[in-house]
Amino acid sequence: MTAMQLNAQKIDIIEMLIGIDNEKTLSEISSFIRKSTNNDVERIPGLAYTLEERIASVRESEEAIRRGDVISQEDLEKEIFSW
Repeated sequence: MTAMQLNAQKIDIIEMLIGIDNEKTLSEISSFIRKSTNNDVERIPGLAYTLEERIASVRESEEAIRRGDVISQEDLEKEIFSW
């Protein structure tokens, strides 16, 4: 694909985006583009990078707390010192 063809395709995509009025659709497109353009960034496993990932992480943590899947600071320190 030539540079001119690539630019024409970008303009077509921008025109399609302008016509979208659905906020959820735009959010999903935005998220997809961010994820697609960040593929070359080395990610640290378990570290939330996007807002969606941070929200999911908080929800998972809240669910773990509800299940009682937690450890006290004191017990954690005991476990660490036993290593």
